[in-house]
Amino acid sequence: MQASRRPEAGSVIDPALERGVTWDLRRHQEEHGPFSDEELAKARAKIFGSADTSKGADAV
Repeated sequence: MQASRRPEAGSVIDPALERGVTWDLRRHQEEHGPFSDEELAKARAKIFGSADTSKGADAV
């Protein structure tokens, strides 16, 4: 069995995986309502590696 590894930066995400993730997010929103600003900020920090989300181009 081949060990799973994280995709390298700039690599393309498998379309089937992307569809599965999109489906999971939509289902979560249908069951629990829209994501809060806090939840979205935490997700962005995990994905992009930044804990400070107030210094982006869209900061107020």
